[in-house]
Amino acid sequence: MATGSLTCGPGDRLGDVAARASKAGTELCVVLHPGGVIMGVLRRERLAGPVEQTAEQAMRPGPSTFRPSVPIDEMIEFLTTRNITGALVGTPDGRLLGAVTLAALQLAANRRAVAPA
Repeated sequence: MATGSLTCGPGDRLGDVAARASKAGTELCVVLHPGGVIMGVLRRERLAGPVEQTAEQAMRPGPSTFRPSVPIDEMIEFLTTRNITGALVGTPDGRLLGAVTLAALQLAANRRAVAPA
């Protein structure tokens, strides 16, 4: 799982968030409630919106989120069947732990399959 995901607050200006995302070399920002709970995500197309818009106005609410206890194979199946390339990992109360990509999950599953017993 990748940690250190780019985050922003719901009131952050989209222009500022897009600049931070560009500097960080990412096309994803997780919008967090002031208490740290996941509210939504800003992907490339949303980051390109009006610069004065707030993150909350531009975000896509309800992103795909997994708990750390979900088996890798279950995550892969969910993402594959829905044609999703990644998801967030969070605590039961909705706090962000990190992000994971389908490619990283598949790599981990392949390594597990060939690991000596």
